[in-house]
Amino acid sequence: MSLRSRCAFALLASSCALASCSQVLGLDEFRPALTGGAGGAAGAGAAGAGAAGGAGAAAGAGATGGASGGATGGAGTGALGGAGVGAVGGGAVGGGGGQLCEPNTKQGCYSGPTGTQGKGICSAGERTCNALGDGYGECVGESLPAVEDCSASDVDENCDGYECGIWSRAFSDLRPTLTAVTATGEVLVAGTIGANATFAGKAYSAADGVGFVAEISAGGAEAWLTPVPGTPIDLAWDPSTHGAYVVLRVGLVGFERSALVALGAGGVDRWSKELPVPSFRSVAASPNGVVVSGGIDEPIDLGDGEHEPVGADGFLAEYSAQGVLLWSEYVATAKEDYVNDVVVSDGYVFFVGRTWGAFDFGDGDPVTPLLGGSVGFVVGRPLSGGPVIKRVYSGTGKQFLQPLRIGREGQGGLSVVGYYQEEIAGLPRSVSDQTFLLRLHPSSTAISQDWGVTLGPLDWNSVRMTDQDGVDVALLGKALTDATFGGSPILWEESVLLRFDSGGQYSWHRQVGVKGADAAGIASLGSGELVLVGTSPSQWDVGSDPIAAGPFIVKTGK
Repeated sequence: MSLRSRCAFALLASSCALASCSQVLGLDEFRPALTGGAGGAAGAGAAGAGAAGGAGAAAGAGATGGASGGATGGAGTGALGGAGVGAVGGGAVGGGGGQLCEPNTKQGCYSGPTGTQGKGICSAGERTCNALGDGYGECVGESLPAVEDCSASDVDENCDGYECGIWSRAFSDLRPTLTAVTATGEVLVAGTIGANATFAGKAYSAADGVGFVAEISAGGAEAWLTPVPGTPIDLAWDPSTHGAYVVLRVGLVGFERSALVALGAGGVDRWSKELPVPSFRSVAASPNGVVVSGGIDEPIDLGDGEHEPVGADGFLAEYSAQGVLLWSEYVATAKEDYVNDVVVSDGYVFFVGRTWGAFDFGDGDPVTPLLGGSVGFVVGRPLSGGPVIKRVYSGTGKQFLQPLRIGREGQGGLSVVGYYQEEIAGLPRSVSDQTFLLRLHPSSTAISQDWGVTLGPLDWNSVRMTDQDGVDVALLGKALTDATFGGSPILWEESVLLRFDSGGQYSWHRQVGVKGADAAGIASLGSGELVLVGTSPSQWDVGSDPIAAGPFIVKTGK
C-alpha cells in the first residue's frame, strides 16, 4: 500500500544566489615599486657573520641604501627613499646567532583552553630551553581538561570551575517534565502548574492553566513563564522566533484532545491547532516551521480535509511558521501502525515507528512483515524533494523491534531507543522486553547501523535521550531491577544518567536524585553540558549546591 499524502505538499524549491566579488580590497591599489639603493653589507658579528643588509623599500625615487656595518657587526642604516617613504634598508644585527632563550633554563607552560588553568584538575607544566638556546622542548607535567565524570562529584575534570552541577533550581508547585535548549544556551522547560507556584517574581496557579512553558537563561536566571491549557507531552525550541513549540494533552480522561501550541520570543502566544482526539505525540522545529507526528483511530482533519483511519494509523504533518498546513502523510494499513517520534536534521524529516501491515514509504520498495510479525522502521523523508531513505527491522511472532524515540547526534548520525524481544539487529537474545540503543548513519541512499547496545535494566518507557551536537549519547531512565554499570551498582527504581561514547562503549553513569526520584527530561548543549528536570522525594547533590526535595531543574558539567 502506498504512502497516502493529503498535501498542501508543495515541494519547497530553494534557490541559491551566489555573491560575486568585484575586487579584493587593496589589489587595485598595487603599483610596481621604484628601486631604492642597496643596503650596506653587515660587518662580521662577534658570534657569527651578520645577515646581508636589506634592500631599501620601493617608494618613489628612493635614495641609496645604508652604509656598511662596522667591525662589531652593527646594523647598517639605509637612507630614506626620496619621493616616497622608503623602509630602512639596514643589515640585520650581528652577534647572538638568533638566541631565543637561555640554554637549559626552565619556563612554565600550559596548552589548555584559556580560563581553565588553575581550575579543577588543570595545572601548568614546565618546558626547558635547549642547549643551543634557539627553542624549547615539550611541555612536561601539565594537566589538561578531561570529560566531566559525574560519577565522581567531588572532582572538576573539565576545569570549568564546577565539580559536576553548574546551577540548579528547586520549585514548589511547578513540576517540570520536559526540557530543551536553544543555540545560545537558554533552557526551555515545560510541565504542570500546582496550586501555588512562583516564577520570575510572579505567582501562578492551576487556574492560569494546567501546564506551562518557561525559559531560564544560560546562567540560571528565570526569564518568563507562559501557562498553557493542557499537559505538555513534547517540547521543541523554535529557532526562527526564539520561542517554542509544545504539544499538549487537553481535557479529562475519556474526553481528551490534542493541541499544538506555537509561542514566540518571551513566551507570547502565536497560534495553536487543536484536534478532537488525543493524537499528537512528538514535535520538531523545521526550516519551514514545525513537524508533528502521532497516531489516530478516529477521524481527524489536520487542515486538508477529514482523514478516516484504515486501522490504527500513524501520521506526520508540517505546518508553516504561521500555522498553515504544508503537507500531511499517513502510515495506514488495515492493521496497527505507529509513528512514535520525529526529528528534523540535515534536510530530512526522520521518523520512527512500527507497522503490522505491508506498506510502501514512497521509495517503491514496500516493507512486508513476516507471518505473524511486525516491522520496526526508521525513515528519512527529504523536506525539499528527493528519494526516501529507510532502515527496517523485521521479525516473526515475538521477534520484534519497536523504535520509540529518535535523536540527532553529531557528524550526521542518529540515535534510536526503544525495546525489542528475541534477537534482532545484532542485539543479544532475550525472552522479555529489552531496552536498546542504536546508532545509525544516514546517507543519500540508505540508513546504515553503526552499532547497537542493550540497556537491559532500564525501563524502556522511562528512557529519554539527548538531541545534541556532540558525538556521544546521554540517556536518562529508571532501573527496573538492581543492576551494575561499569562496575558500580544502581538500584531498582533509581533514576540514572548514562553516557555512551561515539563507538557505543559505556562511559559512565550517575544516580539522579535518590531512590524514588523521577528524572523526567534531558537536553544537551552543543558544549556537551546537560540539563535535567524531574522530581526528587528528598534532598540530593550534583556537586554544586544541594538540591531541595521536590521538583528540580539542573544544569550539569560535561
